[in-house]
Amino acid sequence: MNLLKIDVEEFKKDLPIIEDWISVFCEKIINKPKVDCDISLYFSYGFFVLKNRTNLPNELEMKYEERSKYELTKVKSNIILVINDFTFVKKMERGFLPENISKFILEILKYKMKFEYKFHQNEEILKSIPELDESIDIKFENFGQGDYVDDELDVDVILDKISQNGIESLTKEEKNFLDDFSRKNTR
Repeated sequence: MNLLKIDVEEFKKDLPIIEDWISVFCEKIINKPKVDCDISLYFSYGFFVLKNRTNLPNELEMKYEERSKYELTKVKSNIILVINDFTFVKKMERGFLPENISKFILEILKYKMKFEYKFHQNEEILKSIPELDESIDIKFENFGQGDYVDDELDVDVILDKISQNGIESLTKEEKNFLDDFSRKNTR
């Protein structure tokens, strides 16, 4: 899963119910006015593998327009609303992608397809890829030799734990891992 920190005000256009969630948490649960609440909003997404694996198209043979539509059908996403010490995770319906997140995912697809070209050498596919959008800030982390990646901790597992038992159930190590992951993957 990938985790993006997003602007609350900007996201309200795509999901107006966010305003209600914030109001309920702040005013009813925490008993504070919204202006006194520390609010952060994250969007996590990942690609799932279709269960029916027969007759799957060969992604490496698709031109960009067809491939982009196909890739977006595989996206699963969550909204993570953090207010003070409370975390609310909402699994979104398949196909729900705010416009700015779709643009971000499709921009990453351009990089991915340009990389794949090194293996398939299909000029038609390469020519189908639009120019990179320099206004979209994408940072890739390089976990090369000498970097430590903790195999024990997984974002999906931690988010499931928060969803089931609340943020209070996390260990200090899990909270630190999630903070580090968020910092590294915030655009």
